[in-house]
Amino acid sequence: MERDQRPDAQERQDKRNNKTGEKTCQTAPEKKYHKTVEIIVFIRGRNCGKTIEKCLRSIRRQTYSHWKAMISLDAPTDNSIEVTKKLIADDDRFYLIVNKKRLGVCHNMYAIIKQTEKILEPQDRDVTAVIDADDYVSKDAFATVERVYRKHPNTRITHGSYKKRSKGRRTKISKPNPKRGNIRKLLWRASHLKTIKWKIIKQVKPDWFKHKGKWLEAASDLALMFPCIELAGLKRVRHVHKVIYYWNDHMTKRKKILQKQCERRLRKG
Repeated sequence: MERDQRPDAQERQDKRNNKTGEKTCQTAPEKKYHKTVEIIVFIRGRNCGKTIEKCLRSIRRQTYSHWKAMISLDAPTDNSIEVTKKLIADDDRFYLIVNKKRLGVCHNMYAIIKQTEKILEPQDRDVTAVIDADDYVSKDAFATVERVYRKHPNTRITHGSYKKRSKGRRTKISKPNPKRGNIRKLLWRASHLKTIKWKIIKQVKPDWFKHKGKWLEAASDLALMFPCIELAGLKRVRHVHKVIYYWNDHMTKRKKILQKQCERRLRKG
C-alpha cells in the first residue's frame, strides 16, 4: 500500500508547485565568475645587465599566468640590451623599449605609462605593478595581489612588504596607511610591491614628476604614488603584509641625498 500512496503524494506536491510557479526539478546554484584581471608589469632600469636576468626569471615563473611586462631601458651603456633581448626572445609577453637618450627615473616612469597605453590598450580593471630591473619578486607575487583585488573589489592600490637584499638581509614589514589624512604629510608606507589599477594610473600627468617645470631626478615612486593615492582615496588603498618583493639596496650616499631633496619637494605638492 505504501508504494501506491507515494506516487499520489508526489503528484499532489507537483500540482501545488505548478500552482505557485515553482519548479519541481532541482537546479545547480549559479556560479559567480569574476573577469580576469591582467597584471601589467613596469620594469625600469639602466645599466642592469648583471641583475635583470634574475628579475625577468622571477616574473616568468609566476603562478598567476595573466600578465604582460613592459621593459624600459633608459639609454644603457653596458650590455643590458643584449642580455634582455636574449632572455625574452621566446616569450611574447615581454615588450622592450630602449630610450636612445637618457630620460631619468621620473621622466622614464611617465614615458612607460604612456607607451603602455598605446601598445597594450589596458582595461580599467587591469592592474599595474612596478618592479625595478635589479630587484625580483616571489613566484606567488601576482597571485597574492590578484587575490586582494578579487576579495576586495573596491581596492584601487596595494602596497606591501619587502626583503632588503644587502648586508643583514633585513626584512621591511610595512604598515597600513591610515584611512584619512593628507598622504603627503603621513609617514611613507606605500613600499614594494606597489600595484595600481589602470583606472587610476591612466590619469597620469607630466606635472606629477616635475618641480618648477623640470623633471625630478629621483623619488619616482613617491612622485607616482602620491597623486594616485589622492585620486583613489586612502580607503581604497590596501596593505599586503606578506613579503613578495626583494629589493637590492644600491643607493649611494649622493643618491640618498638627492632622494631626500626630491621627497621634500613632492611633499610640498
